[in-house]
Amino acid sequence: TQVRYAGFILLLALIIGGGTVQQLWTDHFLLALMIPAMAIGLLDLRRSRLSLLAKLLLAAIFFVLCLQFVPFSPPRMANMPFGPLQGSLFSLTPGRSLDAALYGSGLLGYVLFVSRFSDDQLSSMVRFLIVGLGINLAVGTVQLAYVGGSAISGLLPYQMNLGTFANPNHQSTLLLMVIPLLAQRYLSQAKQPIRFVAAAGVLLLYLLANGSQAGLGIAVIMILLSVLWFASNRVTMLLKLASM
Repeated sequence: TQVRYAGFILLLALIIGGGTVQQLWTDHFLLALMIPAMAIGLLDLRRSRLSLLAKLLLAAIFFVLCLQFVPFSPPRMANMPFGPLQGSLFSLTPGRSLDAALYGSGLLGYVLFVSRFSDDQLSSMVRFLIVGLGINLAVGTVQLAYVGGSAISGLLPYQMNLGTFANPNHQSTLLLMVIPLLAQRYLSQAKQPIRFVAAAGVLLLYLLANGSQAGLGIAVIMILLSVLWFASNRVTMLLKLASM
């Protein structure tokens, strides 16, 4: 149940989380969905599989978020070059800092929640990612069918310029990000190299149609590295280090 809950959030983020500005109802809806995950992740911190260094990094990020709302006493702020800020917080724009802190806390809580999952549970979440990828590719194909692309408006509180994203670069980033995950699933776990070759070919054709030359070049490199990393269990540590 928890895996489906986490996967559902991931799927929704790929579909309605493609805005480039905050204060959208879609962002607030995703944040509200992450509240239970944040609570469970914090209360069950001992089951987290994160390393000590990763936990310290999350703690440092949370500390920076909290630091924005620490009040400074007037004597400490009296000699500021732009004048005294009596009664001010560390942040000069508390409203925007509060927005960032809310979204940052939600993401940190989601990471802690997912870090409790086993390897098999994490692998099962890839299915939600593939579904979200498929939806974006389908929507993007319709948009690319028009000369110069076509923005879709009215369905979400922003224009969808490629897939369900407002920014075409975000779409390309998604395609690049899923390549290692697809390689892990079809080369290492399921032993279905034909499916990985087919999926990689579709992604390359899509990037070519999109006109993303940088994305196309990076995708080719990531496919080669993913094959080197996951194609055989006999790959030596030296080859893995060389591919990093």
